[in-house]
Amino acid sequence: MASASPPEAFVDDSNTPTVTAIIPGPPQRSIQALISDPPPPYPSPRRTRRVNNRSQSSPNTPEPVHLQVPSSESAHEPVEETTPLLGSNNTGTVGRRRGTRPRSGSHTGSVFSSVSVAPSLSQTVTSLFQTEYDSDYGGEDAGDEGDSTDEAPEGRTRTHEGHQYTPLPTTNNGQFTVQDEDEVQEGHRSKSLSCWKNHWFLSKPFWRRYYHPFTRKPYYHAFIHLAVINFPFALLAWIYLFVFTLTGTALLITLPIGALLCFLNAIGARTFARGELYLQTKFHKPSLHLYPALNSDSPYPHPYPLFIRLRPPTAAEIESGLASRGDLLPENSFYRNSYAMFADPTTYQSLFYFLVIKPAITLGLSLLIVIVFVPMIVLGLVTGGLTVPPAMRAVRRLGRWQAGVAIDGLVPIRRT
Repeated sequence: MASASPPEAFVDDSNTPTVTAIIPGPPQRSIQALISDPPPPYPSPRRTRRVNNRSQSSPNTPEPVHLQVPSSESAHEPVEETTPLLGSNNTGTVGRRRGTRPRSGSHTGSVFSSVSVAPSLSQTVTSLFQTEYDSDYGGEDAGDEGDSTDEAPEGRTRTHEGHQYTPLPTTNNGQFTVQDEDEVQEGHRSKSLSCWKNHWFLSKPFWRRYYHPFTRKPYYHAFIHLAVINFPFALLAWIYLFVFTLTGTALLITLPIGALLCFLNAIGARTFARGELYLQTKFHKPSLHLYPALNSDSPYPHPYPLFIRLRPPTAAEIESGLASRGDLLPENSFYRNSYAMFADPTTYQSLFYFLVIKPAITLGLSLLIVIVFVPMIVLGLVTGGLTVPPAMRAVRRLGRWQAGVAIDGLVPIRRT
């Protein structure tokens, strides 16, 4: 038997107030502001002003260091303009104002101007007249000191095939031994005493070292080149290239004449560059380890071919047996050789060298030789040659310096 439902209560709706819930729509203005708001790395002016006011109100309060800890809690933190992009455990940022870039290490700021590793002008001038042997002729120089044989006493420097070395102490069985501390100190004292005797003003090794340039050809070669050959060669090259550069560019609008003058200018610049490299390597023997193409036995082609270029053989020439792979054949086309000459950057390197760099160096060295070194050599005829060796040393070192400048300015470094 189904249970009877309770009777429903009668409710009079006439006297009950009606409550209506009004749900506002989405604010259109705030949505537009959120759309136009920049992302967190670019703070808005309102947030920046709030941060600046907070930092100005407590300037002496150290600010906490923000560390980015990889946890589940930090993944849900709100991103602000002060949130670091990467975690940092550097405590040195405490007390530093936000918004200021940390100071970076500066070499010029940490080194005082009075303490410089570069040599001064007086040291540079003094080094020109030093009596030490030049490093590129160490084998010949060591032979003059009497230590060029392998019969030198134990502990002294020996020379073998131009290389100096100090032999290790050995026993009769050929086994290496360790010297006692007293023996080492005694060896240092004897070595310093022998060096003092060799550098003494009245010792024979000192004067042999002092008059060393009289017995070496490189010093004479450097003086002959800088005093006799260098200035006329530089003057001839400057006049030729200046005239043809000026007239060639001015008459380039008249194509046949201007093109002919530019062609003569380019081939003349390459010819003078070839002659300059030959003179510098012949008289001064600069270091050529970065420029293997300048060596006489080099497998590379010369960096300054005058006009005819070398090219790899074509497939038809290889199949016909005229050449093999890896050979270089001369280019017979006049137009290709001309285009390669004008497109080669070494052509314009030689123009800049002979028009700008070479005249300044040659003029300065020529005046220095005439004003300083020639009077020193003439004075040496009266003083028994006392002032001649310093002049020859200075001339040779200046010659090697300007030879290095010439090679650096004319030859591109071959990168293998």
